[in-house]
Formats: sequence, structure tokens, C-alpha cells
Amino acid sequence: MKVITTIGVGIYLYSKIKSGTFNIDYTAANPWYLLAAFALTPLNWLVESLKWKILAAQVESISTWTAVKATLSGLASSVITPFRLGDPVGKVLFLQEGNRVQGAFLSVTGSLLQLAVTIIAGVVGLVAVSFSMAADMFSSYYYTGILVIAVATVAGVAAFFYIKKKHAETLKATLEIGIKKLATVFLLSSFRYALFIVQFMLVFFAYGDFNPLTIAMLVPVYFFVAAFVPMFIVTEGPTRGAIALAVFIGLGHAFSAATMVWIINLLIPAVIGLIFIWQHKSKNPTVEPVNLQPEN
Repeated sequence: MKVITTIGVGIYLYSKIKSGTFNIDYTAANPWYLLAAFALTPLNWLVESLKWKILAAQVESISTWTAVKATLSGLASSVITPFRLGDPVGKVLFLQEGNRVQGAFLSVTGSLLQLAVTIIAGVVGLVAVSFSMAADMFSSYYYTGILVIAVATVAGVAAFFYIKKKHAETLKATLEIGIKKLATVFLLSSFRYALFIVQFMLVFFAYGDFNPLTIAMLVPVYFFVAAFVPMFIVTEGPTRGAIALAVFIGLGHAFSAATMVWIINLLIPAVIGLIFIWQHKSKNPTVEPVNLQPEN
């Protein structure tokens, strides 16, 4: 696991360097905005860690620090897989071995709640754009988005009932999550999404693009489109760049801004997560010592 993740992250970084992802404008006109965006990164991942702590409590109580290490480790293992499918692998490393399968489903639940926020915000963004002067420009995104949501909803519901029927015991911890806990995780996901938007706005401000209303409308569209595009290691950089250029039309530093957000919000935390993976020692169930003394 450690070696595979390290090699994968290495390939991931090499592909970004080779594709020119890092060839961005580092001379921000207002660097204090950039610093402010960077300062929000720890808060962003702390919120994600609290989500994991709440969900993991279904099978095992973990500390906030353990949740942070698990979350960043999940990020490190996710960057080398499409749709971030490797996220549960890194997270469950910090659970007892007997809890890891159910923990993986709990992790997926957290990701789906974050995706739900992305979809809802994306639809709001698409509707807002459709009433703006750029309506014609984004009409194809709007109708495609509605179609994607409809198909994803039907497929998701069907998959849920199929998996529930076939793997009820494995999904026990997930199925027993209460409404209150789900609502809490959803609210934390919404707060984290708001942080993403603020970070994007601050980075655009750093490059001199002061269009807060336009950015606030387009960022959800950007995340919505990116959420449904499978991105592999060697293509993620160009793909994200292409999406940014297509969505943030009229903003002169779209590629640099999107890449900078990716660096401060994903790349740096992923490298830290890789360190946590190497430092981690697997947790095994506690075994009571055997009494070898002969009985009288």
C-alpha cells in the first residue's frame, strides 16, 4: 500500500510537470489574497476530518488528530484513482482491521454527501448563469447537467437498493446512521463547499480578477462539471485546465487560478497525507494474553 501510493503520487506529480500544469503565473498582483486562500486550507481539511470522525464513530471512536491523519492519507491514495475512488483505502488504514470494510462504506457515504452538495450548488449555479448575459454560452451545460442529475439519481437509487439487499450485514453501520448525524455531515459538507468558493474567489482576486458575483456563479459550475469527468493521473492537469478555461470565460487567469487552488487545497495536503501513510503502523484487534500456567 505504502509503496504503491508513493509510486502513484510520484507518477501523478511527474505527469503534472510534464503536462505543464505548474507553468502558471506565480506573480499574483495581490499576494495577500493568495495567502488568505492558503490559510483556509487547514480549516477546509479539519472540517473534512470532523466529517470522518462522526461517520467512523459508527464502528470505532477515533480522536480528531487520528481523523485528520486518516483524511489526508485518504486524499493521498485518492489522487491516483479516477473519481477519487482510492479515498476509503487511506482512511480505513487508521481503523481496526475488523472495522475496515464497514469503514470503507462509511467513507463512501461521506463522499456521496459531499457530491450531493456539489450537485445542488452546481444546479443553482447553472440556473443563475442561465438568467445572466452568458445564458447562451452555458445552455449546453445546463441541459447536460439536468440529464446527468436525472441519470445519476436513478442509478444511485437502484444501486443503493441492490447493494442493500445483497450486502445488508456489511452495510449495517452505514444503514444505522441516524438522520441527525447525516444532517450534521451534510451541513459540514456544505460549509466545506463554501470554503472552496471563498478560496477560489480569493485566488482570482489575487490575480486581479475582481468579479465576485461572476466567480460565485461559475465556481459551482466548474466543480459540477469536474465532478462527472473521470480524471486519470496523466490527464487530470490538462482536463481541469480545459474545464477552467471553458467555464471561467472572460476571466483572464482562469487556468492559473484553478491550478493554484488545486496546489494549495489538494497537492500539498496529499503530500502530507503520504507522510502519514508511511508513518502509520497498522492497528490490529487487541488480543488478550494467553495464560500458559498449568491449572491446579
